[in-house]
Amino acid sequence: MSRKNYEDIKQAIQINNLRKNLIDWTIIDLNQLSHSEIAQTMNKSSIFLSSNLDEGYSLPSIEAMASGCLVIGYTGKGGNEYFKEEFSLPVPEKDIQQFALKLEEGIQKIEKQPNYLSNLALKARKFIDDHYSETIERKDIQTAWDSILKTQLKITNAN
Repeated sequence: MSRKNYEDIKQAIQINNLRKNLIDWTIIDLNQLSHSEIAQTMNKSSIFLSSNLDEGYSLPSIEAMASGCLVIGYTGKGGNEYFKEEFSLPVPEKDIQQFALKLEEGIQKIEKQPNYLSNLALKARKFIDDHYSETIERKDIQTAWDSILKTQLKITNAN
């Protein structure tokens, strides 16, 4: 997505292009697509590059994981809870060299290990289902409201 730290992604891509890692790959800027086109593109893609810095819950990265992409890049801090090394390739913020190396690593694993991407996608989807399902969201909302109402009752009773 070119609207977020595009220069970092551009440099990682240029390094990999110079190293001849991108010969059979197509780079698509999701920022130029509609919402439905983004979903279709992610479902067909193998890799998603994340360049988010100081984000809360970085929705594009987790959507990419749910779509079966290997997510490579910055966690944006908020993504630390789901940017797991078992199914993504996190990169320290603003470390262009590591970004380029992780991209190269991801490309090589996808090209040389036939089941790498599908196994990774299964792990990512399971993690997302186990931690971010609608059932868990409902429970979290209920817990939050219970806490708010208990606090409100304590304040009301204290007066």
